[in-house]
Amino acid sequence: MKAIKFIKYHILILLVLLPVIGYNQVPVSIQLTEKNGAPDTEIYDILEDRNGYIWLAADKGLFRYDGRAYKSFTNDEKRGKSVFHLHEDAEGKIWCTNLSGQYFYVQNDSLITFIDLLSQLKGDLGLYQIIEGNLYVYNFNKTLSISLTSKEINFVSDMGRVAWCGPDPDLLFLSSEERIYQFQKNGITKIVDYSLISKTEDANNRLESIPQLIFTKQDTILFHEKEIGLAVYEIQNMQAIKSSLFQEIRDRKLVKIVPINSDYWICTDKGVHVYDKDFEWKASYFDDIFITDVIID
Repeated sequence: MKAIKFIKYHILILLVLLPVIGYNQVPVSIQLTEKNGAPDTEIYDILEDRNGYIWLAADKGLFRYDGRAYKSFTNDEKRGKSVFHLHEDAEGKIWCTNLSGQYFYVQNDSLITFIDLLSQLKGDLGLYQIIEGNLYVYNFNKTLSISLTSKEINFVSDMGRVAWCGPDPDLLFLSSEERIYQFQKNGITKIVDYSLISKTEDANNRLESIPQLIFTKQDTILFHEKEIGLAVYEIQNMQAIKSSLFQEIRDRKLVKIVPINSDYWICTDKGVHVYDKDFEWKASYFDDIFITDVIID
């Protein structure tokens, strides 16, 4: 596996071969810099595709790394250089977007403009998911659905941003500051109201931010930052699984939670920390480095 650090000055790739090494062993790391040919020092996203290529969404554009050289991808319609939010779809096309509301994919080694949503997004970065033939685009103000075949644009919601997307449209969840909604074909349904929890005077239960939703095969789990660390709730009844969790990272800033196999890899501003399915600590790596994501090799 690779845990990736994206900062302005360098890219750090962490290789963790779980079937081979134990958690008490130190992972191998590779640092990619301008000295060894990296095309940019400001990286916003990274993705390894099904063929083993590494894609970089950077301030200077979109790049593909084959282990030896970098290839740049652009076209004449693209406004600006920066791209964000890489995604590989079911057909193997690599997608990205930019601050001008343009959405692109790479096919046959060319960058193709799929759609321009500048008038709809008005300069706000719109993240996206591709689900069952539709491109779902969302920011803090609205969620749109665009058909991949006709490019027809449909308005989904203005009540909050997408918190999590599953493998089908019925697993698209919207979160506002106090509620979580599920988007289904027959409409949007409120499934969790955590306003009472977020306003409680009890510091052990008070919520610090809009939640990250993590779904496993067996359970639906809701993570929250808390003053004492993190908490885990079953989304059906909002009951805490444990009263006190993740004490090892209570002073860290939560960046992202990545479920891998039966473990949870928690990326923070001070390293990546691994917990098992029962939320017991297993290992920590790179305690002095800001980690933004973990991908599977």
